[in-house]
Amino acid sequence: MGNLAAAEELYLQALRSRPSHAAAWVALAQLRTKELRQGAKAGRACYQSAERELQRIGAKPNAFVYTAWASMEYKKGKEDDVKSVRKSRELYRKALEADPRCSAAYLQLGVMESECGNFDTAKECFEKVLTFDQRNSRVLQAYAIMESRRPRDEVNSRRVLDLFERALRVNPRDAGVYQAYALYVVELGDMTQPEISLKEELK
Repeated sequence: MGNLAAAEELYLQALRSRPSHAAAWVALAQLRTKELRQGAKAGRACYQSAERELQRIGAKPNAFVYTAWASMEYKKGKEDDVKSVRKSRELYRKALEADPRCSAAYLQLGVMESECGNFDTAKECFEKVLTFDQRNSRVLQAYAIMESRRPRDEVNSRRVLDLFERALRVNPRDAGVYQAYALYVVELGDMTQPEISLKEELK
């Protein structure tokens, strides 16, 4: 509704009531960095507080906190790209130590590694998720996009198309997959398949 100050105060009230509430710290961090545009430092303070409060009560490390924190470090900590990526990797690893089956951490780590040009590492992340979360269309879509971004002489177009098809079999109404699939087919030079994909999406 746009009442950002009220939202911030409600999150703070939740945390005064229960300082170890991980979801409230994540929500507050995301509000401050994304909506209030306070920068990475403000978000980092929230995630550090969440980590500290969980340790204080003897709770297990929280994969949700570390995954959200890692994502912020990569997206917001652009003052030093190398440092940001290194910090993000460290936090994703902590998330996966806390929950070895955290699909979101593997997915986001894979996307980051892909954007950094580390395609084989990204592939390992996506393949790992698919060993226990085979019907995750978002992972399959990210995997297909990653494979399409390899150096031209390394791209296996059939592999890319198969991954998109797998994603659509999992979720036939996923518009995001259709869009990415259509754009890739255009890139291949087939101008009829995107039209078919769009028609299927609109049914």
